[in-house]
Amino acid sequence: MVNTENGAQATRFVQDTFKEVVDESDQIRIVILGQSGIGKSTIVSRVFGIPEEEARVSHDVPGEHDINEGITYKSNRSIIVHDSGGFESGLAGGVQKVMEFMEKRKKEKKVKDQIHCIWYCIACEGDRPTQGFAEQFFTDIDKITGEIPVLVIFTKFDKLVGQHQLILGEQNQDWPYAKIKKYAEGEALKEFECKYRVKVMSKLNNAKKKVDWERLGRLQGPERGGAAIGDPLNETRTNDLITKTYACLTYSLQPMWVRTQRQNAKVKIDHSITAGMEYFKSAAFSNGIPFIPLKDLAVEIIISKKIFQNIHRIWNQDEFLFVADKEIQTHIRDAIFDKNIVQQAASQIWDIFDITGPLSQANNAVKLMKTIAGVTLIHAWLFRHQKRLIEKMSTLSVIQGRGITGAGKSEIHPLTTSQVCDALERFQKSRQRRRVCTQIEGGLNKYGLNLGKAFRATKLEEIIREALDMVLGDENSWKNLGSLED
Repeated sequence: MVNTENGAQATRFVQDTFKEVVDESDQIRIVILGQSGIGKSTIVSRVFGIPEEEARVSHDVPGEHDINEGITYKSNRSIIVHDSGGFESGLAGGVQKVMEFMEKRKKEKKVKDQIHCIWYCIACEGDRPTQGFAEQFFTDIDKITGEIPVLVIFTKFDKLVGQHQLILGEQNQDWPYAKIKKYAEGEALKEFECKYRVKVMSKLNNAKKKVDWERLGRLQGPERGGAAIGDPLNETRTNDLITKTYACLTYSLQPMWVRTQRQNAKVKIDHSITAGMEYFKSAAFSNGIPFIPLKDLAVEIIISKKIFQNIHRIWNQDEFLFVADKEIQTHIRDAIFDKNIVQQAASQIWDIFDITGPLSQANNAVKLMKTIAGVTLIHAWLFRHQKRLIEKMSTLSVIQGRGITGAGKSEIHPLTTSQVCDALERFQKSRQRRRVCTQIEGGLNKYGLNLGKAFRATKLEEIIREALDMVLGDENSWKNLGSLED
């Protein structure tokens, strides 16, 4: 359900281990500008994991939406969208309202009340991509936006490709479809460059600020010719939009952006490894202190818990995946390691009786590295499941004729405890878990990292990334893990 900002139930607080200046209870605030019907709602749906029927950014009637009224979404309360309302070139009143809104927000003192980023959407259709307010906006962008980062988003590139496919198909009826598609994409890129990108971006030649751009296509569901569920091949290019938005945000807002977006799993994986390694380094210092009985066992338990909490927050903003109670945290930790009782007992005995400190570093290093990789992999799998569920709901909405007019009829619910436990049982038995653990152990041996050298090695993070890339880059790995709906 779409709510206005004033009515949103969005106040939350969790200790921010990223030490950013923005409270966890704050939200990312984005302004989306552009005419109606160019795909703004669909972009919101894809990037923020909101069912399409809920992801309306305005009333879709030119000039009727108040840009001062931020929109929040029940399915993702961490994002606030301010929409221009699809004003057309002749609506001077709407243009003036946008200008006044920008000026007001630029003067806000609190980070949470400021505009964090502006997306200006332009469709790849028509002969004049910039006219009316667009012309004025790009000409006076420094004055209008100040220090607010701006990204230009070219939408409906797939429509451009489709037009060229029709033309080439009629002209070359003996060509196979694959050849027509390939040539059509090439011709569409040429037209996009000269007719849209160059025309728009040339308006910024005299601007002081750097403005990046991205082109999107195939945003609609697969039943309407869009990208496959989950967009595994990044056909929509929304992953690139997320990466470029991340790059233009201030350092203090970047962690919040990673947590809020629900499309680009790679960004979340990268930050999960980085977040886990921060606590790994603190464990390295603790393990180097000798002659404290039971120290290593305590360090392992405490740091493992911190690693889980930090990684979990990256994937589970607004409890998107599941409610992480103590029982589930224990199940996740158990699912990462072998159930070989002899091995587990030997490992714990080593931690208990080795009070010299450095001799136990290799043992704890391996376990903590597996924890980082395992917790990340489990969350990536559950994240994929929820994404597929969202897009299935959007597809069903279209099939039933609701489109985006039935806002509020679909909700995303966290996975139940039984679903998570079932997933963890599959994961514990999976070849993917064993491959990751084996890769980590093999990486340590490969680089000769053992005993006291393990924690100090700069190669540890690289070993974890290599292990995850090996599994996550294999599409069959996802299929082998199965679906939670099976």
